[in-house]
Amino acid sequence: MADTSKEGRYTGEEQLVIAIDLGTTQSAVSYCHLFPNSVPSVRIVNKWPGQEEVAGDSKIPSLVAYENSRPIAYGAEALEYMDTEGYYVAKWFKLHLHPDSMKIVDEPPVYGSASNVAPTFEIPALPPSVSLKQIYAHLLGYLFDHARNFFKNNTVDGARIWQRLGEKCTIVLATPNGWDTTQQSFLRSAAVLGGLLPETFPEHRLKFVTEGEASVHYALEYSQSNAWLRKGVVFAVMDAGGSTVDSTLYECKETQPKMVLEEVCASECVQAGSVFVDRAAASMLSRKLDGSNFNEPAYRNDIIDEFEKKTKRKFDGTQTNSIIKFGKDWDNDREHGIFKGRITLTKQEVESTFNEVIPRIVASCSNLLSGRKVEHLLLVGGFGESPFLRKRLKETFGTKGVGVVTVDESTKKAAAEGAAIWFIKQLVVARAARSTFGIIIWRPFDIKNPVHGQRKHKAYVDDDGVNKITGFFDTWIKKDAVIGDELCKTFNYQRIYKSLENGLGSFAVDIYAWEGEGHTDWGRDDTGSLLPNMRRVCTLKADLSNLIRSLKVQKGPKGQDFWRVEHSVAVLFGGTQLRARLQWYEGDKLCEGPISIIPSSVY
Repeated sequence: MADTSKEGRYTGEEQLVIAIDLGTTQSAVSYCHLFPNSVPSVRIVNKWPGQEEVAGDSKIPSLVAYENSRPIAYGAEALEYMDTEGYYVAKWFKLHLHPDSMKIVDEPPVYGSASNVAPTFEIPALPPSVSLKQIYAHLLGYLFDHARNFFKNNTVDGARIWQRLGEKCTIVLATPNGWDTTQQSFLRSAAVLGGLLPETFPEHRLKFVTEGEASVHYALEYSQSNAWLRKGVVFAVMDAGGSTVDSTLYECKETQPKMVLEEVCASECVQAGSVFVDRAAASMLSRKLDGSNFNEPAYRNDIIDEFEKKTKRKFDGTQTNSIIKFGKDWDNDREHGIFKGRITLTKQEVESTFNEVIPRIVASCSNLLSGRKVEHLLLVGGFGESPFLRKRLKETFGTKGVGVVTVDESTKKAAAEGAAIWFIKQLVVARAARSTFGIIIWRPFDIKNPVHGQRKHKAYVDDDGVNKITGFFDTWIKKDAVIGDELCKTFNYQRIYKSLENGLGSFAVDIYAWEGEGHTDWGRDDTGSLLPNMRRVCTLKADLSNLIRSLKVQKGPKGQDFWRVEHSVAVLFGGTQLRARLQWYEGDKLCEGPISIIPSSVY
């Protein structure tokens, strides 16, 4: 339980905060009841159905069991339906939601191979007749419902408090560093579908925070001492989870009267989490048991289950052998290392399951730290508790003067508990852009500009008589730019209408992310197709009907009537969610209207 008394007493309105970390392999929920003059305290939900024998366990498996398309069990209770005829279990489904940029740039490693052959990792298929959004909605709904019951039963006067605040509680969802507006929109609709929120709800009721930012709040809350955290100190936080390893670099800007942190550069997010170690183990085991009577799915699954629960978590690289019990005393196959229902794995075999992911983790972190004086690397997350991963990180970065440290508490719940602490403390006031963001526009043709000259054959004369070229990429925010919470940029637009018979319609502009190297002048190629590494993030859309009363007819070069609509888009880049407003002038009066943010489709 996190006690945030160091920050003083709470002075805002009474409210209830529920923070959820729906991970690839494990999920967790924390909560905080905030009321005036109280010392904020974050609690973790640590009792789950099917896990009574491990009371105090704060995480449950991210599993949903289905009979046809009907969910019938969640978490540990879904395990009994694994590999059972007539039932399907959704697992590792979070991997389906990763953006293409992660799937391409951060492809998972190759299993059972030391070569650079293209990755062959297969994401488990979804159950038939069940969509990804339905699975998320079902599990989010289950997590929320159980958290509600836990709160009522484990809080003094909990039922009355929930009756008073439950329907207006704030929900915080932790997401990987590499996710953006697209995934946030998907989760928003899944939360509605799962019954966490009504169809229409105030914007403030749903918050998103990156797993990296949640983890830094958790790590600093539970660090043995923050004496090292002085103004000007640069440090990294690595959250090693089930599917991704998120690394973020921070600089301490202030310590008094309140700690203030800023991201130094774009965070890293690499697909090298613990599930890839499990899959590598499955590949290794299949080869080891080739020709054995025990090379059957039931036996292999039992061995992998024990490997995940014990062997992987205890291995530090010093054990000569690791023994896994999976069968009966009469189960023997000495040729394949099996004796009395136990299989012996050599040090080399166990180490091989880490050999592809650890280099990727090290490379990702090295890229983050390159050229910077970093004193500390705080390691959190379920995979972060691996002794072997810790050892390899210390071997790599310890020689460079970077101390690899962990926190006092178990870090498996770092994202869930850290998300609630983040809501209370808000230590990070500026974040770095992970890509270069902008839009694709037209510009007046300039014959003297060599860039324009590349496509002079594409120039055309518009109705206002201006010679134009389309396809330019107009940069809004460059990669690694540090963006403060209140950063707002205004962009001016104009549109030509030949007639107003059908009104002004709506305005829409696509926002793109350039994920290639360096700068690009163009967003589209000569044929009008998007350039490679140019990704549509979302569309800003607004109704322009309110602007019609401020228009005046104008004359074109050939005497034809036309109307020029001029307006601005104010984009708020700060915080953890993109926001925007439509702006225009009616005389000297500045008017504003809403803008809808429509993400690109995700699945």
